Amino acid sequence: MNRTLLLLSVTGAATGMATRAVEPMLPMLAGEFAVTVPVMAHVITVFALSYGVGQFICGPLGDRYGKLLVTTITLALSSLMLLGCATASDLIPLGVWRAAAGLATSASFVLGMAYIGDTVTVERRQTVIAQYVIGNVLGHAFGPMVAGLVADAWGWRATFVFHGISYGLIACAFFAITRTEWRGERRSKGSINPISRYAEVWKISAARHVSMAAMVEAFFFFGCFAFVGPMLKDRFDLPLTLIGVALAGFGLGGLIFNMSIRWFVRWNNPALQALLGGLLCGSMYVVVALSTVWQLSALCMLGVGFGFYMMHNILQLRGTEAAPQSRGVGLALFGITWTSGQGLGVFAMGAGITAFGFTPMIAAFGVCFALLGIWMRANYHRLL
Repeated sequence: MNRTLLLLSVTGAATGMATRAVEPMLPMLAGEFAVTVPVMAHVITVFALSYGVGQFICGPLGDRYGKLLVTTITLALSSLMLLGCATASDLIPLGVWRAAAGLATSASFVLGMAYIGDTVTVERRQTVIAQYVIGNVLGHAFGPMVAGLVADAWGWRATFVFHGISYGLIACAFFAITRTEWRGERRSKGSINPISRYAEVWKISAARHVSMAAMVEAFFFFGCFAFVGPMLKDRFDLPLTLIGVALAGFGLGGLIFNMSIRWFVRWNNPALQALLGGLLCGSMYVVVALSTVWQLSALCMLGVGFGFYMMHNILQLRGTEAAPQSRGVGLALFGITWTSGQGLGVFAMGAGITAFGFTPMIAAFGVCFALLGIWMRANYHRLL
């Protein structure tokens, strides 16, 4: 892996950590601002939706002006927005700052994927994507744990300060290492009007099906994931640090999958890989929902992570090839639908938990995730 790909992987780790920072702090934030946990979870929803909007903008900009240049600028902006979160005095200001952070942090991962699509042959791409995603997986793994640990020790504001400083340092490193590549990047010469660019990509059948599958995947997966921490707090009254450790099992499971990617590439059966990933992840969520001991829930999160990345790796691979002439736009469309599904899933799960409770809702979403794996196995040809 060259220096740029390595730095992109580090950036992915920072993005994963910043994205997953709020889940273990939901009970603390709800108490701070005197609201219920489902209401506090709206902060996750606004981040996810603004993350999608940011990708809508950065995709065409990356295609036109260069993926690395746009990424460098947005990393600096991300630092400022995350530091702003630490200054929030109420739920609404925190939601505004999180929305701004979602806009800014949205560019790096999707444009990193587009950069890989531009510079790596399709024969090597599944392996390189998995190596690149390891950084993001580690961020998702340690993000909840670090957030819980820092929040328990110094309060929730310190968590956002930590992430803001991290992004600032990465922005400086990105400028120093990648600026020599800016002039040589592949750039499109068409209009940067996002409406026309996305309309062109939407006409491609594979791009539509990959994007909609990504939305459904994120809807059911993150609808569950966002509320596993609050469920553990409600059911077992765990400290935030232990909740973070339990949620970190998701990232560790994903890391194990991505470290074993060469075996799956040799297996060369992506449709079956997606099916097994869906069944494994969905069934583990059902066990988490029904578990009467927190240690079993934590162990199941390993399977959740492994199964999720089994499926998601296939969607990412197909996403890089869905619109090869406009990879920034194509992958931004993938990211927009995926993050929109995440935000909508959290909103729907919050409403469902208010009405029916944690157990039936998390179990139902887990079953639906497994059904997505079955659909992908039967309809894989639509993603090509």
